[in-house]
Amino acid sequence: ALLGSEAKIGKMEREILHHDLSGVEETLGKVVERLKVLEIEENATLRKKLAEKEVLLDLTCVELDKAEKRLSESIWWNERFYLEMVRKGAVPKPPSDDEGSERPRKMPKKSDEYEGPFDPRRPRRSGGADGNADGTGVEGAGPTVPELTGCTYVTF
Repeated sequence: ALLGSEAKIGKMEREILHHDLSGVEETLGKVVERLKVLEIEENATLRKKLAEKEVLLDLTCVELDKAEKRLSESIWWNERFYLEMVRKGAVPKPPSDDEGSERPRKMPKKSDEYEGPFDPRRPRRSGGADGNADGTGVEGAGPTVPELTGCTYVTF
């Protein structure tokens, strides 16, 4: 009788264990399915965020290209303006690495006469009938100063 009871108990334990394992397997199956759904949703969210970041990156690259172009144009115009000011004598020419290959600059005369850049619109400084000895073209007006036309801002 004792062996029959032990056999019954063993059979019941196996049934309970099997039932519990079936429940666990079912629960695990539901958990796995839910994880798959969450993973799909998370992947979709991550893909959406990635697409948004790619759009922002593209826009940033476009803005960077525009800024670089504006900067390049600004540098070009500033160089042209500076060279024009050098040509007019408003600012000194900077020393360069190949200074020896360039024509030496004219040194100012040790007189009171101003020696500015040539300007075809300005009267000649001959001191003759058109002007006086100081080269202004007008009696008693003083030395001529280079004209800065179209200049709104100069740094010396």
